[in-house]
Amino acid sequence: MGEIEKHLAFHRYFYEKCGNAMLLSIWRDWESKLRLFFIVDHDAFQNAQEVASTHEELIAVIQSGDKDAIREAFAHHVHQSPGVEVGDPLQK
Repeated sequence: MGEIEKHLAFHRYFYEKCGNAMLLSIWRDWESKLRLFFIVDHDAFQNAQEVASTHEELIAVIQSGDKDAIREAFAHHVHQSPGVEVGDPLQK
C-alpha cells in the first residue's frame, strides 16, 4: 500500500468506526477527491515518517479525552495546515 493509500486508510478508519452512515458516505465521496489532490501534491508525502508522526500526535490528543484540544487539533489538521501541524496546537 502506497503512502497516499495509508494516509487515506488512517482517516477512513475513524469514519468507519464513528457509527454515522452519513459521515461515512461523505468521506467516501471526499476520499476520491483527496486521493487526486494528494497525487498532484505528492510533495506532502515525501517523508512518510513525518506524515505518521503528525497522525500519532492526533491519536495522542484523542486519547487525552480533552474535547476542546481534540476539536482544535482536528480543525487545524483539516483546515489550516494538513500535515504540518507538528508542534502547533498539538504540543500545548
